[in-house]
Amino acid sequence: MVIREVQDRDFVQLAEMRWTHAVEDDETYGEHNTDGVTKSVFIEEFVAFLYTNKEYKIFVAEDENAKILSAMFVYLIPIIPTPNAKREFIAYLTKVFTLEEYRGKGIGTRLLDYVKNYLSSINCELVFAWPSENSAKWYKSHGFSDTNEIFECRLSVSYTHLTL
Repeated sequence: MVIREVQDRDFVQLAEMRWTHAVEDDETYGEHNTDGVTKSVFIEEFVAFLYTNKEYKIFVAEDENAKILSAMFVYLIPIIPTPNAKREFIAYLTKVFTLEEYRGKGIGTRLLDYVKNYLSSINCELVFAWPSENSAKWYKSHGFSDTNEIFECRLSVSYTHLTL
């Protein structure tokens, strides 16, 4: 297994994985992630998003055939400098997923360890995530805690799909 940063050639494969994960959540948890959009439209939008939003650091674990087994998206948020501050970023870990048939094999753990080491190497102060109820136990077993209070304000968002 190889763990690395994503390359443009991986974008379609990542989009396919994201679609599969959304369908799985729809079926398992009664969500509606794929309502009103076709797979091909979603893949086109997802790939366009990745090309235009390069501020995301995306890390993948792949097998010997270059098949992506697991992926983690990290958004780096610069910290405003303060006197004597040594840290430069905080990081938002999002869209963490492993192909179903590869779960429970330690791949996500190895990928998360890689991501955490990378973030430490660039002076990241902390990494935060909003795990689902189903994944909270996994995050806690890998050093995340739910002791900090994060306030959030939900905003009204209208969803539209790009036409390319």
